[in-house]
Amino acid sequence: MQAIFSPISTNTISTNIETFNTDFFIEHTKIPTGTSMKIEHYHDFYELYFYLGDGMKYFIGNKSFYVKKYDLILIDKFTYHRTSYNEKGYKERILIYLNESVFDMICSHEKDNVPKQKVIDLFKKKKISFNDIFRKHLLDSIMNSILPNYYDKTNLAIGHLQAKLITLELLLEIVKMDCNNQLIEDNSILTPQEKRITDIVNYIDYYYNKQINLDELSKKFFINKYYLCHIFKEITGMSITDFINRKRLAESKKLLKYTDYNITEISGMVGFNNVSRFISLFREKFDQTPKVFRDSN
Repeated sequence: MQAIFSPISTNTISTNIETFNTDFFIEHTKIPTGTSMKIEHYHDFYELYFYLGDGMKYFIGNKSFYVKKYDLILIDKFTYHRTSYNEKGYKERILIYLNESVFDMICSHEKDNVPKQKVIDLFKKKKISFNDIFRKHLLDSIMNSILPNYYDKTNLAIGHLQAKLITLELLLEIVKMDCNNQLIEDNSILTPQEKRITDIVNYIDYYYNKQINLDELSKKFFINKYYLCHIFKEITGMSITDFINRKRLAESKKLLKYTDYNITEISGMVGFNNVSRFISLFREKFDQTPKVFRDSN
């Protein structure tokens, strides 16, 4: 099914986005064949990832998923994720980024947060597949309604609003399917290596604010530390040290944005024992200091 109007970018302009200043953003990207991409990041908004390419792997949070054509990936806020595309396979995706304020549009009144919460809870599922009927409906809605409206230059404000409303309507339909047990959720079996890395990632997610090191993880999970380094990077896309620091920096952004703790306090709260090191890593990752980030948010 062809889109009525859908400009496709061959540049992955959004791969390093950590935050953005609008509540709704769409990117339709076709990645050239022969490109082998491994992209990882966190961000402070929700992401819908509708895949139109050949099979690929997606590591989300603590688990690796196999993604096929027409699968829908749902990325929660501040959740680490990494795509791993096959070099020879066809790669096309549609990304829809939403700030939480968009979900306020489905609340019938100020105290009725049930529909909004049900939509947000969908993002905990991470990957969803659909029956043939809904798959065709989803594809048609995205290609022939959401994208044309979003890219309609005759009236950007109205087009963006229509795209936003259609997206919310689709999410509510998926919520209804979930209530009726009609969703096809991921039931893949992890390999022994993936299961072990999942356990280690869960441990890091829980104890990131403690002093975790490679020797400790090696002893706790009964695995040679050199082999651990190898399979951890192979599955998650980064070293253990980088993963721990990414987690700490992501948590620091939450505290900088939503609390009044000072920078030194936040540095210690997320597990850094040296505030200068924290500021240096933060600047290196986000191209700004924690203070500048806080002041701009």
